[in-house]
Amino acid sequence: MIEGLTEVLPELFYTVLAGGLTGLGVLAETASMQTITGGETTVGLWMAAIGLVALYAGFKLAREKGMLTA
Repeated sequence: MIEGLTEVLPELFYTVLAGGLTGLGVLAETASMQTITGGETTVGLWMAAIGLVALYAGFKLAREKGMLTA
């Protein structure tokens, strides 16, 4: 029972972390588009950069941990 749990918990942790980073990236990109169209170009570009970093981190984590194949 404990052996199975110790195998599942790290996978669950990395799945939740990768999903959270990807979701954060999507939210930051959406907010950046709204901010840019609202006239705040500098803040919008900063949010876009943060969103890209979060998206990249989420996808890289998912790929390295074997959650994505291709």
